[in-house]
Amino acid sequence: QLREAGTYVELIDHSRQALPGFASLYFVEPSKANVEQLKLDLSAEGPSHGGVHVFFSHQLRADLLQQLAFSADLGRLRTLCELNLGFLPHDDRCFHLGDGGDALAAILEERPPEMDALAEVADRLATLPMSLGVRPRLLFAARSVGSNASNGNGVSVGVCERLAAEVSARFEKVDVCDAPWRRPLREDERRPESCTLLIVDRTID
Repeated sequence: QLREAGTYVELIDHSRQALPGFASLYFVEPSKANVEQLKLDLSAEGPSHGGVHVFFSHQLRADLLQQLAFSADLGRLRTLCELNLGFLPHDDRCFHLGDGGDALAAILEERPPEMDALAEVADRLATLPMSLGVRPRLLFAARSVGSNASNGNGVSVGVCERLAAEVSARFEKVDVCDAPWRRPLREDERRPESCTLLIVDRTID
């Protein structure tokens, strides 16, 4: 079909024409706004396509998945998948989380960060080693911004420790399912070397 008809690339929040002869492929961030647009597109009022394939850049929150499942007409939905691409490479050594630093800035303020902001950064950060097929050793600064927050046991914890715990939970979840670092290798393959993920704030400057 690609050879015969070509493709169109459009933004999800722009008005789009109906193309019933084409399948549509969505690559979007798992945000509330994008889920709302997907629900509209899958409804009778949305753009008409032959089939819909949706790929989220990283983990979709459970509440947004439920909204999509119960509020949309899923008859044309052919694929729903989460990828490990919640980051943007800057060069061969550096990357960022694709939001201009907004998410990191939000959790590194003096007050303890909101759980949603912390979870969003953890979701994005975990996708880098997952995409490399390695489970890193996690290290974090023992005292950091937000150290007046409690972990529920009366022990003061900083934002770096909280973020490390969130990232670790993502890896534990993948370990239960289909961890890329547990995939059997072919004879001509080598398993990537492990790495260390160091989580610190700017107080070390």
